[in-house]
Amino acid sequence: MPDKNKDRAKLRLRVIRKAQSLDNVLAACRFFGMDHTSFYKYKKRYEQHGLAGLKDLPSTPHGHPKTTPPKVTRKIVRLASKHPYWGCVQIARNLQSEGISITPPTVQKILNKNALRTERVRVIKRNKRRRALQKVK
Repeated sequence: MPDKNKDRAKLRLRVIRKAQSLDNVLAACRFFGMDHTSFYKYKKRYEQHGLAGLKDLPSTPHGHPKTTPPKVTRKIVRLASKHPYWGCVQIARNLQSEGISITPPTVQKILNKNALRTERVRVIKRNKRRRALQKVK
C-alpha cells in the first residue's frame, strides 16, 4: 500500500523544483494544479524542514491553552472532599484568596469530571473514607 503522505510530499517537491527550473512560480503551479499561496507555504516549510516539511501536518491541536492545570484540579478535588458542604462558589472564592483565578462554572465542570457533582455524593464519599480508615485502625 503506497504512503499517500510521502507521495504528496514528493509532488510538492516536484512543484518547487519545476518553479525553480522555469523561474516562474505561476507557470509551475498551473502545470501541477496548485494555487500559488499553497506553493509559498510549502516552499517555506521545505526551506525550514526539508522533505519532512512537505508532508501533511496533523489537523488536531497539540494542546488546549485554557486547560486547568492538574495542580489546580487536584486542589479543587481535595477542597471538595475536605469540605463537602461547600459549593462551587465557595471553592472558587477560597482558591481566589490563594491567588488562583478560577470561575465557579469551571469548578463545577471539574467536580463533574471527578464524580463529585453534588454535596450528597461528596458527603457519602467522605463517610466511606472515614469508615475505611476506622477499620484499618
